[in-house]
Amino acid sequence: MKKIKLFTLALAAILAGSVMAEKPANISVPAEVLTLPNVSSDGWAGKVTTPYFILSEDTLVMHAYNAYSSVDNQNWMSVTTGGSSERSWEKVYPFQGSAEYGIVDKSRCAATNMEQVYSYRVKNCVAAMAYVKSGSNGKRTVYLDAYEYTQDGMAAVAEVSASMESNTAGAIKIENLDAAKEYVIVIYNNSTGSKGSSNGKSDVYEVAFVAAPIAADNATLKSITINGEVLKGFDPATETYNVELPFGTTTVPTVAAVATSKKANAVVTPATSIPGATTILVTAEDATTTKTYTINFTAAQTASSEKELLNVTVGGKAVVISENAGSLLVSKSADLTALVVNFEVSESATASIESGSTQNFTTPLAIVVTAQDKSTATYTITVTKAVKDVLYLTAASTEGDKMYAVVAAKGFYVDARKNGTNTDFSGYDLVVLHESLTGKDAASGELSALATANVPVLNTKSYFYPEGRWGWGVAANGNDQQGVRVNAKYTNIASHPLFAGLNDSITIYNTKTNKNIQPVVSFTEGKEGYVLANVAGGAAIHELPTAARVGAEGTAKYLLISLLNGQYADLTAEAETLLSNAVDYLMSAEVWVPQSGPSTAIDNAVVAEKAQKMIINGQLVIVKDGVRYNAQGVQL
Repeated sequence: MKKIKLFTLALAAILAGSVMAEKPANISVPAEVLTLPNVSSDGWAGKVTTPYFILSEDTLVMHAYNAYSSVDNQNWMSVTTGGSSERSWEKVYPFQGSAEYGIVDKSRCAATNMEQVYSYRVKNCVAAMAYVKSGSNGKRTVYLDAYEYTQDGMAAVAEVSASMESNTAGAIKIENLDAAKEYVIVIYNNSTGSKGSSNGKSDVYEVAFVAAPIAADNATLKSITINGEVLKGFDPATETYNVELPFGTTTVPTVAAVATSKKANAVVTPATSIPGATTILVTAEDATTTKTYTINFTAAQTASSEKELLNVTVGGKAVVISENAGSLLVSKSADLTALVVNFEVSESATASIESGSTQNFTTPLAIVVTAQDKSTATYTITVTKAVKDVLYLTAASTEGDKMYAVVAAKGFYVDARKNGTNTDFSGYDLVVLHESLTGKDAASGELSALATANVPVLNTKSYFYPEGRWGWGVAANGNDQQGVRVNAKYTNIASHPLFAGLNDSITIYNTKTNKNIQPVVSFTEGKEGYVLANVAGGAAIHELPTAARVGAEGTAKYLLISLLNGQYADLTAEAETLLSNAVDYLMSAEVWVPQSGPSTAIDNAVVAEKAQKMIINGQLVIVKDGVRYNAQGVQL
């Protein structure tokens, strides 16, 4: 017997009322599910191609570890399942996070210890079950709750709940859910294990959801397409549609239809001419109930004057058209003589060039669009090379990201993407690191190479610093501080270009949020650099001299301004000024050198008369009484 059939039989037994003491050794899941990555260590987005499987026409099963893991907040990851053969499983939204984010009944468990609480947002669901692994912390209670979910969020009290008191593997289920509602299905236990230990996890094998059955007399359609395009305004309850075709149309469009129930039959009878009607007769599973959908086709009586140029891209980048003109900023290294332009035009209109063609943009490109009535419109697209290129590495959307907006407003070309394997940054004038990037990725690949790359870096993630990553120091998990305080240790701190137009106390966020600023609490020897601003617990803004990061041959500067992923939309105007100053400083030739008071500096007159000057590693060094100073008189 195939593996999937064995699993189906076991699931059917559970939903019928029997409970298994242990998951039988001969019951397993398809190989593609067993090889899915563990999100707690490997991440999930973009890596899982089969995050679910269908056991039957009404049961959807997901591997528990498919839940998108978020340490800091409740982010739902959309999983498009495509739907099973007859049931409605168009989307499932899983989430894995700790109990402290309010997704469990905290009276039942050691809330802050629970690190793996599995939550699933589902629709059209009448029952749910889960296989639970053996525990290792004495007798425990496993909970399976269903909370109603609306546009206002999750209900405070579970509508349906079940529990299982056992330390052995087994199954737990809930039934009688209302298929018309959307639910959040939550699985967790009352483990008292410490946070970070295996006892703080729910230990779930798989989670299954049973869909509401489709009635045998269902004769509705799920979809209608016309020439491959979805019929606009389609509703299963609406049986008649009027579609106007372009002027001069004589060919009857091709209509296709899909019944809601796989066991229903849909027969399309095309119109014989234009005008005319195409009908779709749907016969339900019971072979008695029928429904007829009608599409009345007509042709426009006059030629269209529409001549819009739409959805324009040049070199894969979108171009916004306004008043018949559009512009695009591209990389300073782009070849303007060979850029591919793609676009669409109004229905029945034509263009003077072909979409998908390669064009020369060394001068503005004119595209003439001719309407069906022969009227024309000329659109001009201008492409300009940027003076400087910025690499913006982020795992989050740039929409609403105020730091991205600050960088983009400088007029630079910004290449925003997730970190990869690139280790050559010679084409970039600045690299910006968003806090959404995974800290462990700094141990290899692109993020690891940046630690010593001779390119200016604006970093907002302190968790690149720990040993095994960059090895620069130790970071703390943060606090709810809204701002930072400039370090008064340096007597010339006010002269740092970073703080131009700002006070000694800088408000970073408008609101207090857990882990707002994650400071560096200690530095590895040689990586201390300059702590420019502090927050309770450590360094919030850190500058590492080029020689300490790149080596004596380096020229590129580096700044850490610790921020929190998810809070970039909450940045204050002061924070935006700080980030703007940071970009300007990092891309300038100016180098700020700290002064800590009279004890570390020498008088310039004394230097001129009695000190010895020499060049070491390309830098001016002044030696007086055996002590070395830099060109600004600061002791080395």
